Amino acid sequence: MRKLTFLSAVLAVTAGAALADGMAQVSPTTTLIAPASDWSGAYVGLSAGTGQAENKGTNAEVDLNTYGVFAGYNYDMGQYVIGAEVSYDQIDIEGCRSCDDRVMRVMARIGYDAGRALPYLTAGFASLDLENGGNDNGFAYGVGADFKVTDRIVVGAQYIQHDFNDFNDTGNDLKAGVFSLRAAYRF
Repeated sequence: MRKLTFLSAVLAVTAGAALADGMAQVSPTTTLIAPASDWSGAYVGLSAGTGQAENKGTNAEVDLNTYGVFAGYNYDMGQYVIGAEVSYDQIDIEGCRSCDDRVMRVMARIGYDAGRALPYLTAGFASLDLENGGNDNGFAYGVGADFKVTDRIVVGAQYIQHDFNDFNDTGNDLKAGVFSLRAAYRF
């Protein structure tokens, strides 16, 4: 019994000394938060691409290269980004040295804000003008991704499919797919 009383007394004395300084303080942990990404604003840029066009009526296929300019505006809604873009591309068709062909597009975009990356879907209106074949309006749609090199400089890639049904009232459907590399400056 003496041992039990002695142990109880020792525990009581040492417990008081241990708690005399108060409860142990837990230091707060620092949480690193990734900087917020904002894709909102106007931009202008240059593009260069390559692709293939097909006349569905004659089954003729041609290779082509494009180079052009574009301008647009994005609105960052948090997780998603919506925007609009206009573009003008000069078209070099393989085997046609004197052709002066061009396509203009007005496109809507919706993308996912992944920080410094912006994958997106795009669709809209296209107008094709072929020097030796007339002109017509059609649809364009595709996918792409932009990447911020800095807050102002963006590089990207996109694939756009163009559909011109009954081109220039000929009964022929023209289809063209173009893969482009792009560089833009954000304002």
